[in-house]
Amino acid sequence: MMAAMPRSSLPHVPCPHPRRRGRSLLLAVVLSVSALFAPRASAAPAPEPEDADQMDARVEGYATNVRIEKNGTALTWVMFWFMMVFAVAVLFKNAKRTHLD
Repeated sequence: MMAAMPRSSLPHVPCPHPRRRGRSLLLAVVLSVSALFAPRASAAPAPEPEDADQMDARVEGYATNVRIEKNGTALTWVMFWFMMVFAVAVLFKNAKRTHLD
């Protein structure tokens, strides 16, 4: 036999009036649609600057034409490996150890 489930202590809240329910639904739909299309305007690509070949202060003063290479992904990989080692190290933490050790 199953034990009787205790009744919830929460009070019974009746459904809202049908007219209010319609307004709430309309408001929810309008807000959802506006939230759906809001990021579209800000996600548009920025126009390219007219002077794409800007002068960099780090290469100023050289006799020859010096260019700085584009950034690589080495620092991203180093950070990835650091976080991976940290995440794996947590697996070997002793749960019975206290702060008194």
